[in-house]
Amino acid sequence: FPATETVTQLSSAEAATFLSQLTVGKPAVHSDHGIGMFEGLATRTLTERSHEYLILRYAEGDTLSIPVELAYKVTPYLGETAPPLHRLGGPAWAKTKKAATEDAIRFAKELLAIAKERHASTRPPYEVNSNLEETIEKTFVYELTPDQLTSWEEVARDLQRRQPMDR
Repeated sequence: FPATETVTQLSSAEAATFLSQLTVGKPAVHSDHGIGMFEGLATRTLTERSHEYLILRYAEGDTLSIPVELAYKVTPYLGETAPPLHRLGGPAWAKTKKAATEDAIRFAKELLAIAKERHASTRPPYEVNSNLEETIEKTFVYELTPDQLTSWEEVARDLQRRQPMDR
């Protein structure tokens, strides 16, 4: 069965917000078709009804007209160097998306492994030196704000645990 997509059309105000992020003559990314050059807006009349479209130009002169209600599918390209334009229907965009997905999964697995390692690590808890703490409190010339006092108490509790702090 073919995949179905729920289309959420944008209001005029929402479309304007998306469009304000795009610059004519600069690369843009369509979520389904890849990197093209944003050529601006065009009004087209079909069956006696005018409609506004975003125009993206792709490699080999291919162009794509996107109804402004679907502007959320187009974002500015954020790379530092000018990217090669994709070809509509070509394999480059699918390959790029697949590699990005694999990289994201690999990175997520790394983060999970780090979190697991941190969670499993232990250390000897720090012992509270009541005399030293009392001296510091008495000689501290400033009055702690409620937030500072809460933070001080939280850090003191964390230092007395076997699990290292992760703040």
